[in-house]
Amino acid sequence: MTAAVRVAVAGESGAISGLTPLLLGLCLLLGALVIDINAIRGQRLRFGDALEQAAVVAAGEIDAHHLAANGEIRLATEAATVAREYLRRNLRSLDGQIAESSAEAVASSAEIAVTAPGAFDRIRNRGVAAPTVSIRAEIPVRTGLLGLAGLPATRALRITASATTRS
Repeated sequence: MTAAVRVAVAGESGAISGLTPLLLGLCLLLGALVIDINAIRGQRLRFGDALEQAAVVAAGEIDAHHLAANGEIRLATEAATVAREYLRRNLRSLDGQIAESSAEAVASSAEIAVTAPGAFDRIRNRGVAAPTVSIRAEIPVRTGLLGLAGLPATRALRITASATTRS
């Protein structure tokens, strides 16, 4: 029986050396894809922070005259303008990560909703109990190695952030 095993194994001599480059290439490609996907996740977090900060600053734009006269918190009419400008400033530091566009273009095309208490927030698709600022933007990013796997070379990250004024 051992002679039969030796004959079977002898015929397979060197078979693994033909598979090694193929398997090594596949492992390197998978490793590169994992790194690329994590880079996109990091970009999503950085862009999400930029949107969140813009929403928080805009939610701080209280109409002081209305508050003094009625004792009711209401966002100022310029809250959306403040959100867009702050978003533009935040995205400038990330401009190199935006593909096929610029921080200016992304901030200009961002959707901003300033919602009064009891009204419907069209960005978050729900009613709000307090004054809220919501921002949604589509930010194109380069995917790097995902293009080698047959996926698009750029991907639009759709990011939403909101902030609520508290009394």
